[in-house]
Amino acid sequence: MSGDVLSLAAEVTPYVSAAAAAYGGAVLVKARDEAADATVGLGRRLLQRVFGARRDGEPLPGPLADLAAGPRDEDALAAVAAGGPQGGCR
Repeated sequence: MSGDVLSLAAEVTPYVSAAAAAYGGAVLVKARDEAADATVGLGRRLLQRVFGARRDGEPLPGPLADLAAGPRDEDALAAVAAGGPQGGCR
């Protein structure tokens, strides 16, 4: 990966992790949640840009499902941050 991509991944990691922790399996569902704070909302929007929006009940891409199941799992977070075909990017 280029330095810019690695830098961007490092910068968005806290937002992505917060969104996955807060929303779990619904992290990519396109729905507005007025009660969501700015960090979680930004994380969800970033994840939707990378992985695409999902309808309620649609399964998450593997790496993102792993992160939603264990938001403190550093391997799962690294897999989402890595992106690419294995990371489920569209």
